[in-house]
Amino acid sequence: MVTTQCLDETSTTTLLVITFDYDSSGKQDHFMYYTPGSGQVTIYKANADGTFAKVYSQGSSTPGFGAGNVDLTNPGDRVMAFDFLGNGKLDHLLCYRPNTGDVNPGLVSILQKNADGTFLAVFTSNQGIGKYNLANPIDKIVAFDFLGNGRLDHLLCYRSHEGICWILQNNNGNFSAVYQNNGQGIGGYSLLCDANHQDLIFPYDYSGNGHLDHVVCYCPGLGAIYIIENDHGTFKPTSIQQGYGGSGISTFDLSNPLDRIIGYDYAGSGSLDHLLCYRPGTGLVYILQNTNGAFSPVYPPNGSGTPSDGIGGYMLDNSDAGIIAYDYSSSGHQDYLFCYRTAGNASIITVTLQNYANVPVAVVQNKQVLVTLPPAPSSGQPSSTQVQVDSTAEVLLQEPGNWYAVCSVAPNTLKNGSTIMNNVTWGPSVACNIQ
Repeated sequence: MVTTQCLDETSTTTLLVITFDYDSSGKQDHFMYYTPGSGQVTIYKANADGTFAKVYSQGSSTPGFGAGNVDLTNPGDRVMAFDFLGNGKLDHLLCYRPNTGDVNPGLVSILQKNADGTFLAVFTSNQGIGKYNLANPIDKIVAFDFLGNGRLDHLLCYRSHEGICWILQNNNGNFSAVYQNNGQGIGGYSLLCDANHQDLIFPYDYSGNGHLDHVVCYCPGLGAIYIIENDHGTFKPTSIQQGYGGSGISTFDLSNPLDRIIGYDYAGSGSLDHLLCYRPGTGLVYILQNTNGAFSPVYPPNGSGTPSDGIGGYMLDNSDAGIIAYDYSSSGHQDYLFCYRTAGNASIITVTLQNYANVPVAVVQNKQVLVTLPPAPSSGQPSSTQVQVDSTAEVLLQEPGNWYAVCSVAPNTLKNGSTIMNNVTWGPSVACNIQ
């Protein structure tokens, strides 16, 4: 069954989506749109007739949730569902703001929903969480079942490029590290990809027992992927071990920086034990099953169709397309797919960056570093990468460290597929070369 509905979610900044146990039922049957940078938040539930209704909404005039210290007015703000009470319910929201140049970097709030639909902060900090300082704009947090008991009540905090990975336990709101590595990643996966790419991590039910007690670490564009098990606090790779420059997993080669992987309950068993792999802008989709550590595609079925046809009528032909698993039927099984685009009114496009300088150059938009290009390998041969930008906002190229202005691109100048190159002359009023 395919359900399509216009939800009138528009924004001049990026729209993001998560699932959330809004009514503490133990089911991920609500979803939340939010727009970091504007503070807009909307939470929806599914009606019996298949339509969706708002159960919570805040606009930019009253941003965020009216509680805590993260109001979602910064483009770097992120929100995730978390089992704060350790009862198997993802009914709290963890909101965090990694260092984006604010006076108080590393802001964190954990919110619980009150009976009247408002939110209350049960944890706040402006110095990160559990001594993990969130001092870098690329810091990320995911919930993780560290104890293997079916509860996402630990936090895995990581920083690509630097090999940093911590896991935090929660003791009545006091967070402390149960795993800490400050340079070599986790379970053999180094978290040390190059500056043109970014490592990503999510929890996964490798054993098919309903517990998200393994982690998938991967690097889109470099073919790297590890699936890592936790043996009483000692992390080690399973049979899936592809380093940087590897060939991905099964039929999905992870050769594109836009590639993404999520866990999915394909069989409706209550276990997120399949991997859904997709490439926005191309329609490429595979769903992989795990048979004793060997992964093979179950979608497209029996070779019918092609993997570039999208899925269920959703073509994935836009570079800002996204997919998450969702419990649409309130069955306790995340066996539906919520397909969406991250652009509201904004035009999220993919551009190529080329750096001809002999120093690194950072690409900055809305006070957030999108990517850092290394120095050019040689004269006339630039370093290069692709990145998604909002074409309605200014793009800045800056030299990291002192943050000298290199050049800029004015709003509404770029189109999908444009190439941005730095100029020989640098300065705050210098325009980048565009092709």
